Amino acid sequence: MANKSTKTTKKSSKTTSAKPRTTKSESVKKETKKVEKTEDLTKTVEKAKEKVEKTQDLSNTFINDVDQKSAIASLEDQIVEEREYREEVETKTEKKAFRTFLIIVLCLVIGAVASYCYFEVICKDKDNKVVVKYKTKAAKFGYDKDSIGLKYLIDDYDYVGNFQVNIYNYLYSADEINVKDMEQDYLKLLAIKKADSDKDGVISSIEFNDAVEYLFGGEVQFNNDAIKTDDILCAKYSYENGEYKQEEKKCEGTSELRLQRKILDVKEAKNSMEVTVAIAILDNENDKVGKSLTFDENGGQTLGDELEGVTAKNFVIDTATEELTKFVYYFKYNDDNNNYYLESIKLDN
Repeated sequence: MANKSTKTTKKSSKTTSAKPRTTKSESVKKETKKVEKTEDLTKTVEKAKEKVEKTQDLSNTFINDVDQKSAIASLEDQIVEEREYREEVETKTEKKAFRTFLIIVLCLVIGAVASYCYFEVICKDKDNKVVVKYKTKAAKFGYDKDSIGLKYLIDDYDYVGNFQVNIYNYLYSADEINVKDMEQDYLKLLAIKKADSDKDGVISSIEFNDAVEYLFGGEVQFNNDAIKTDDILCAKYSYENGEYKQEEKKCEGTSELRLQRKILDVKEAKNSMEVTVAIAILDNENDKVGKSLTFDENGGQTLGDELEGVTAKNFVIDTATEELTKFVYYFKYNDDNNNYYLESIKLDN
């Protein structure tokens, strides 16, 4: 009996300490709550992700806005700098142009004043005529009979015209010829030839007067007007607006006569110079040589004082000077221009 009660007690104690059993519905509920919590956590996490994404978007947007504003600000600075640079350049250009304009105006004023002083004060003689100094200068006491400068000086008084031999008519047709008594058209053409260094047929009145002063030293004076000559000189120049301009002129006639000249001697004194030359006239058509030449009213030429035993083909002037006619050029020295100018030509008896 005792053993039975003991077993019963043990059995009763086992029954008393056992945990209460849960029902299925309670387990379901618990699982459901767990699921709901899990879903809530998931939703919370997703919301947190969305907030993070929104925050990143906002951050990116802010950064982009900042970058754009910085770029715009930089661009605006560049535009301002470019505008300021252009304004500075324009200002400098305007100032430079203004300075250039002032310099040009000043140069014109100075040139006008200088021209006035030169032509109205310095270069006028006692008769109130303009006298311009010629550029070319000759060395005093620097000539010998073979110097090229002396040859050029003698050649300055040759104007060939239509016939090379025409210079005989103007320089050697009389025993004595003074420059102031020479034909004016011939003298004018000498000045034209001297002044027209470019050979373009256009000469200003200043260049013309300059050459007149150089060649004739005030011995002659000319009015500035047109030049019209006959068929011998064969020249025509109009005069307009202070300039001589060569015009076409057709001249008739030809000549087989040629003049040769040889400088024999030169003597220089304090303010003068004498140059002796020998001349010969060659008739190539008839193969003759003469010492003189005559012209008729129509410009015809006749050989005179023929040399015997000499032909034009074999003539050498250096070996025949003793037999030829000789003339002496008389020059004066112009201290103002530093050059010799022709006064007269005389037969050397």
